[in-house]
Amino acid sequence: MSTCTNKLNPFFGRQDSLERLLLLALRFFFFAFIALMFAIEVPADHPSVNVNADPQYVSKLIKQLGHPRYVLREQAQTELIKIGPQVLDALSAAVEKFRGKDPEIAMRASYLRTMIK
Repeated sequence: MSTCTNKLNPFFGRQDSLERLLLLALRFFFFAFIALMFAIEVPADHPSVNVNADPQYVSKLIKQLGHPRYVLREQAQTELIKIGPQVLDALSAAVEKFRGKDPEIAMRASYLRTMIK
């Protein structure tokens, strides 16, 4: 009777190895996911204060928020976030100063204020 089962079920005998392979793959992906979760660096609420927080540098970065090149705008935004709470006053002033003149700077400065607070 077992020979009849072999003929009817083409996966007879292979099913155990397929299940083992599936379990092995699931374990691999589970542990890879866990390792990846521990490897990802979670940013702090307020990053450490950067030394480059002088007013001229901050002013240059705020003006760069309106640069025609997207990459430079994003770099300035990232740098201002790195500097942290020290730029909040300058960002508030930029929102008021550039509200009618350059809406890109005003919008990004407003966004940065909420991100840094």
